[in-house]
Amino acid sequence: MSKHLRLWIFVMVGASVAWIASGIARQAPRKDFFHGGVVLVPIEVRVLDRDGNPVTDLKQSEFTVFEDGIQQPIAEFSTRSYQPTSAPSDPKEARREEKRTVAFLLGRGRLNRPSHGLDGLIEFARNIAPEKQSLVVSAFRHATEPRDDRDAVVRLLEWYRDKHEAIDGLLDRDMARAHGPTLDVSGDTRRAVDSFFDRQDLPSATLLPSLAERTRALDYNDWDYFVGTIDYLRHIAGQKHLIVLLQYALALPSDFMTLARRASSSRITVWFVQVGGVRSRRSLPNGRFNPEAFGTASIDLTRFRDDLTFAEETGGSVWFYRDARDSLTYVRTWTSFEYLIGYYPSVAIPTPKTYRKLHVTVGRSATRVLYRRGYDIGSLDSTMRH
Repeated sequence: MSKHLRLWIFVMVGASVAWIASGIARQAPRKDFFHGGVVLVPIEVRVLDRDGNPVTDLKQSEFTVFEDGIQQPIAEFSTRSYQPTSAPSDPKEARREEKRTVAFLLGRGRLNRPSHGLDGLIEFARNIAPEKQSLVVSAFRHATEPRDDRDAVVRLLEWYRDKHEAIDGLLDRDMARAHGPTLDVSGDTRRAVDSFFDRQDLPSATLLPSLAERTRALDYNDWDYFVGTIDYLRHIAGQKHLIVLLQYALALPSDFMTLARRASSSRITVWFVQVGGVRSRRSLPNGRFNPEAFGTASIDLTRFRDDLTFAEETGGSVWFYRDARDSLTYVRTWTSFEYLIGYYPSVAIPTPKTYRKLHVTVGRSATRVLYRRGYDIGSLDSTMRH
């Protein structure tokens, strides 16, 4: 080959490589797509039989998972039991298992009469397996850090049972005086709230960060407590269960699904327990809602439907108009066993569609399946990334 021909080939090859490189540079990886296969999506699934008891013998092959209507291959499958144990769990096994957090949100008003809400919650806390679960209490716009000390949490709940109605009376007085939206709570009300958490034998509590700058009397309400508690729990790693104890059904704004999806994305399962009265036991047989027990224009019915929609988006449920001790027994039973399913999303979806819908089916009849209904792609725990 002549010297001039070799030079010409070298120049042409170099030019071709430069042209290809420039084309690759112009086609840099798109940042507006979330690519599947790099993040493990966890789903906690609870399966109940027709009597409300956990179904514990299902196999991986009996589960089917869909994301935005597309079936996903299951990559990881395991089971977890949260029943109290008399002996400490195996340390090696405990390190492998993620500890979950159980939070109690105590709303305004009378919570222990006539439906024994606080009595039931105290019994619930006493039956927690501290080696598997941590406890958080949210009340009066404050929240404790996750605690393994079950007895300390029980003392706080008993203290709240004794004192909360007096503090609520002060808040009601301040609200009655609030002729304008900017009226702050009175000094004696603030001191009563602050002193409530001063006992040295109780878990320490801090003001919910999202409510720290809000001091109006009107800010002491169940909705703000609820939003502040969910925002607080979002910064705690792992799975969380939020039991919301209320005198009446929670009045939700029209855009409540935004918060429900935020909770679902953060693996917060919400359980509403209303204790304002045992109005009609036939309205909720076995925890199932019978709308015919209410008038179609009933405000209770509207709030109930909204609360149920919110809870089910997160994998939870609601109990209204029954003895709260029975309701909390259902919560304890329904959360005592679960399947942990993990998969790698197989399809890339443009990021403007950040919330992905989940659907889980079980190949067994006469069962009820509870799981979170979706997640935001930006919410996945970094520990799940591979």
